[in-house]
Amino acid sequence: MTAVHADESIGTRLAAVAARLPDKPAIVEGDTRVNYRALDDRASAIAHGILAAGHDRPGPVCLLFESKLVAITAIFGAGRAGRAYVPLDAGDPDDRLRFILDDSAPVALVTETKLQARARALAPAGCTIVDVDMPATSGAAAALPAVAADTPLYRFYTSGSTGRPKGVGQTHRNLLFFVDAYVRTLGIVALIVAIFFNVIGLILGIVALVQSRKAGHKNGFAVAAIIVGAVLTVLGIIIAIVAFTAFAAAAGFASEALQACQAVDFTGTVTVQGVSVDCSTIAR
Repeated sequence: MTAVHADESIGTRLAAVAARLPDKPAIVEGDTRVNYRALDDRASAIAHGILAAGHDRPGPVCLLFESKLVAITAIFGAGRAGRAYVPLDAGDPDDRLRFILDDSAPVALVTETKLQARARALAPAGCTIVDVDMPATSGAAAALPAVAADTPLYRFYTSGSTGRPKGVGQTHRNLLFFVDAYVRTLGIVALIVAIFFNVIGLILGIVALVQSRKAGHKNGFAVAAIIVGAVLTVLGIIIAIVAFTAFAAAAGFASEALQACQAVDFTGTVTVQGVSVDCSTIAR
């Protein structure tokens, strides 16, 4: 467990990335590219439309799209509005979509103009249609709500192959935990692969040098490969040791912090290894 990003939502994470990398591509679909600033702005606009349609009623929102780019933007919009989203596959038959809509009881069905007629035919009573291609006419200037990390983020429905489809949900906190774990693991794997290929280069250099000597020729490239491979391998081993030591220390600190906060029921602050920890920021 770690206290890092413990109180983030996907909306605050997107806003932070958009502030840091505003012009970097966030979504690419065909020839269309959307940078992080535009994604954040568009998601905020969709969030305002969802909030205006919901009228403070509790409940999720369903998403019906063909465009992956617009669907991703709507996902962030729902997250910024503090509403769990329920994805609807436009390729599914209407009977399945109606079941999901009736079972999830959404306050709004978010869609695009080309699917609006189908959305109106499917939407249950009391479900407002939100067309993301049409800007919200009210509430756009209001501040978006603060979304707690434990707020439900989505509800995916199973195929129903063993019975009735069931909705399976996840919170903002848990999704971001898995995202962070994925990129951290990717970095560790990249480091291991880098070390592995350096060793291969070193071995190939030795083989080339031995064979060159057998043939009575000098091979400067082989010598260079041996030197570079050896240096990079040693550096890689040192970096791996340092990284592992740091990771083990951080894991030990997090474990001690979690145990200490559990002892005080996650209230107030505790001191762990000389560091003051606010227990309210610890992910349980």
